[in-house]
Amino acid sequence: MSNPDPMIQGVLDEAARSPRIALFDMDGSLADFDGAMRKSLESLRSPLEPDLPVNLWDLEREPHIRERMRLIKSVPGWWRSLEPILNGMAIVNVAREIGYSINVLTKGPSKHSIGWAEK
Repeated sequence: MSNPDPMIQGVLDEAARSPRIALFDMDGSLADFDGAMRKSLESLRSPLEPDLPVNLWDLEREPHIRERMRLIKSVPGWWRSLEPILNGMAIVNVAREIGYSINVLTKGPSKHSIGWAEK
């Protein structure tokens, strides 16, 4: 096997010395936002309303549904009670075990300061 180009080897050596950082998205990867939102919306659905679509974000076009979602996200404890996604948490644990520094990324709710605190 030939020796790698010195420039490439320098980049590889630097990468080996750099800290290992893993970035994970919270909602939908580590916490079941969609499941909790679906359950909450279902509890507010009128018997005359159609079933919820598979893609909840299609509903945001409807002003009354967008308002329901806003109200749901402002309920104290709602964010904190999101169920963990077990496969996502398992991947976080493996990444931690093999030496990665774990960073969780999430978009905070702009109109719900309680959401930031609970996330």
